[in-house]
Amino acid sequence: WGGIMLNLMLAVAGIGLSFPIGIALALGRRSELQVLKLLCIVFIETFRGVPLITLLFMSQVLVPL
Repeated sequence: WGGIMLNLMLAVAGIGLSFPIGIALALGRRSELQVLKLLCIVFIETFRGVPLITLLFMSQVLVPL
């Protein structure tokens, strides 16, 4: 039963961290400031264009458990 609790804690932490970041990026993309808008668009499109398996491998190397 310990694995279920760990999985739930990681899911809640992931949602709790990603939701504000997503809102900030969405607001930045709609911003009137061209620099902020461009940075948000580049960040969003970069992560949308990279395959998920690549992100998982990179995160495994950069953040060792």
